[in-house]
Amino acid sequence: MTQLVELAKMGDKPAFDEVVRMCVPDLFRIAMSILRNKDDADDAVCETVVCAFEHLKTLKNCSNFKTWLTRILINQANAAFKNARKPSTSMKSSNLSMRTTTALRQMI
Repeated sequence: MTQLVELAKMGDKPAFDEVVRMCVPDLFRIAMSILRNKDDADDAVCETVVCAFEHLKTLKNCSNFKTWLTRILINQANAAFKNARKPSTSMKSSNLSMRTTTALRQMI
């Protein structure tokens, strides 16, 4: 796996695809344990892969790729879990918009 990661760091996209394919089952299992929802777990894994691809050059030790990738996933999943617990931002902005509209009508 280390050789594939080294190739991926040099820009070899098929090598990156292969090394990620090897890790996806474990990543999905971890995401499911945190999020307990298949769709959310899929999203977290996808976001993790994109983030890892974008920041692959920052990986210092290629032998730590799976640990690095898992840490990114845990951060993504925790953020998704935290956001799922918050009230919808669309509801907040809708309430704000309604209050603003009401206040403007009162001023006129």
